[in-house]
Amino acid sequence: MKQKILIILNDLQGEINLTKIGIPFGNDHKGCIILLVTNNKKVLSNRMKISIVFSTDDYC
Repeated sequence: MKQKILIILNDLQGEINLTKIGIPFGNDHKGCIILLVTNNKKVLSNRMKISIVFSTDDYC
């Protein structure tokens, strides 16, 4: 059975280097889901170049 991992990083204030802190990601870790939460959408879209960004502002 393939192991699945969920990692939640809440209240990010700036860019974070996942490799540096030892969080697996990319093609070699398809069982790993990473949820990054921040109040500043620019942290994810501009600095970290996250391709999928959901905003609760879009639903309010």
